Amino acid sequence: MPTFQETEGLESRAYVRQIEEELKKQKEKLTGLVARRRQLRDEIAAISKQIDEYVAKRNELNDQIKKIKDDIEQLRASEKNLKEEMERKRVVIKSRSKKIRISEKEARTQLSRLEWRLATEHLEPKEEAELVKEIERARAILREVEAVVNMRKNIGDFEKKIGEITSMIMEKNNEKAKLVEASNLYHAKIKQLLEDKRMKRNELAKLDSEIGEAKKKKDELFMKMVEIDAKSYLARMRRVLMMQEEHAKRLKMEEAVRSKLALNAQEKLKRGEPLDWEEFKAMIEAQSGQS
Repeated sequence: MPTFQETEGLESRAYVRQIEEELKKQKEKLTGLVARRRQLRDEIAAISKQIDEYVAKRNELNDQIKKIKDDIEQLRASEKNLKEEMERKRVVIKSRSKKIRISEKEARTQLSRLEWRLATEHLEPKEEAELVKEIERARAILREVEAVVNMRKNIGDFEKKIGEITSMIMEKNNEKAKLVEASNLYHAKIKQLLEDKRMKRNELAKLDSEIGEAKKKKDELFMKMVEIDAKSYLARMRRVLMMQEEHAKRLKMEEAVRSKLALNAQEKLKRGEPLDWEEFKAMIEAQSGQS
């Protein structure tokens, strides 16, 4: 059956193995946590880089959208000016048309008839003067009719230009809509990446706390091992000292026994008595020690 000291030694070894195992696990845990923190930092850096790229692309799209908006504003201003100018011409045409009751064909026919009369008929001077005046009026009417006709043709040109501008505005709006959709897509991606980054930062903060606790636990276990090693060393030193003291006592006792045997041997020799082996041996060792 083992003594108390032997039992205590067995328990101590088991306790040491337990602490060593806990320290090993704690180191492995800390290594894993540090590796995860490094991975998280790399992931956050990658997300930040991706966010910067998406922001740059979104800003580029927004700049294009702004330019298209400016172009549309300029086109709308041109469209408005053309419509206003066209409306003014319509008013003028309407006003001048009220003074004219015949068509261009009728005006030309009337002028041709009058000029034919002047060229072919023999008229009195007074009649001829009246006809000349009538021809001048007919020519003025024709000029007015032609002016109104030209203005109406000009209205057509205005309508064509306005139609072209309207088409350009529609194309610009379609282009802007596509760019806005792309910009919104990048905005949504940026928003999601920012949320991912926030979650990873929260995880990183939690991980930093866990790493701090793991380091503290590891240090505590390490100090326990240091304490155990120190106690073990002191215990070994005490055992060595005790063994040295016991050995010294044993030597001292043996020396005393040998001295007594040597003294007894010398007295027996004086009395002429025989010596046993131990007495003889003790006497010889005593003499050797004296020499």
